[in-house]
Amino acid sequence: MPVVDSTQYIPLIQGMTDSFNDFIGNEQSDWLLSIAHDLCDPAQSRGILCAEGPNNTWRHITALEPLRDTRYLYELPPTAVVELCKIWLLKNECTTDSAGRAGAMRTAVLERDDDTCWISRAFSTHDTYVTSHICPKTMGGVQASHILQTFCGYQGANVGIFHPMFGITLSRNLEPFFSSYRLGFRRIGSSNRYKVHCFFTTPTNIFGTSPVPGLPLPLLLEIVLKDAPWPGHPDNPPPGLFRWHYLQCVLRHYATQEYRLLPNISYHEVPLPTEGDSE
Repeated sequence: MPVVDSTQYIPLIQGMTDSFNDFIGNEQSDWLLSIAHDLCDPAQSRGILCAEGPNNTWRHITALEPLRDTRYLYELPPTAVVELCKIWLLKNECTTDSAGRAGAMRTAVLERDDDTCWISRAFSTHDTYVTSHICPKTMGGVQASHILQTFCGYQGANVGIFHPMFGITLSRNLEPFFSSYRLGFRRIGSSNRYKVHCFFTTPTNIFGTSPVPGLPLPLLLEIVLKDAPWPGHPDNPPPGLFRWHYLQCVLRHYATQEYRLLPNISYHEVPLPTEGDSE
């Protein structure tokens, strides 16, 4: 086992194993490894995960090894250049823009999803459901394009932050959970299915409200999304965008102070004009 001076490394996320139990499921340590990939090497995922041993030594963990209350190290090849994923600090989202792009995006997303909420799969009208942005629109196109390239391997034509792939249809009650990184979609293997993960403890049903006695609606933490409302649509969000959003959920709750205080670790906000849309 290699001897490592831990003072050379930056602690990235921190939490007790019990606090991760609702998220790791059958993935166990592979869940943590995938988070480490997305934090440090989302485009290539070259690193391996090590668990702390005696006398400052580290051992390589095996696939699906149970997660324990110990320190873990993400080890990359010596030649790898690490670009830590940035954190989106919650800011006031601008709801409109002068070119009408947000309104056009909202219409396109609702039409793509057939006015169907991604989580409840209930159909409603344009006035009831909203478009939730996977990447905040005040992030701007340059930063969004970088996310597309690093998390999705996207090599297509330039697309802006108002492209429909950056949005999903949700009920008005569920949207605040998603946009504030308290609710994320965890992809199941390489399939088009996602497990809904809640980064809050209040029991909440699929319509974003508290359970009602005598009305047995499924809870959010029980939901598996089998696919997009319109499977195969060319403007559906690529899985990598949900990976990025899920990572932001993890960072919001578990990022260390050392990580949060790194220079230039937060995405910058691009001001948008505020007229012309009704999102």
